[in-house]
Amino acid sequence: MTNHDPHQVRILARTATYPNAIEERENIRRVDKEVFERVRLNERHIIATAEAARAQALELEKVAVNLNADIQTSILAPLRQGARWDDSFAVLAQQAQDQGLLLLGELQREVTALDWHASRIADPYGSYIEMTNKYTMLRPTISVQE
Repeated sequence: MTNHDPHQVRILARTATYPNAIEERENIRRVDKEVFERVRLNERHIIATAEAARAQALELEKVAVNLNADIQTSILAPLRQGARWDDSFAVLAQQAQDQGLLLLGELQREVTALDWHASRIADPYGSYIEMTNKYTMLRPTISVQE
């Protein structure tokens, strides 16, 4: 048994000495199957967390639309109808600005998360290997030869 990174285990299985070609093919197939099962599991996790980040971004979009509607009805519509700018409008405008800045920060975090997920989904094998190299305790224990 070995605890090399999964890519290295695949290489070791291909460079090992076997008594015959049938055992070689079967062992390489077994090692590849074990590695790619873990790659697929990691890929499903990445997709699930990306979908959650996307759902969060869509919720934030709704909040932004509602904030815009509030600005339209609470501030802009009265001013267009002839109301004079006073302290109450200034308070509303400051509250809207504060909410908008918080919302912008949250949206930027979600975009960063979605970008990260997209880069992992683009290369699920590479991202799995990278993860197991960064966090060696996540490396699967796969025997090179049975």
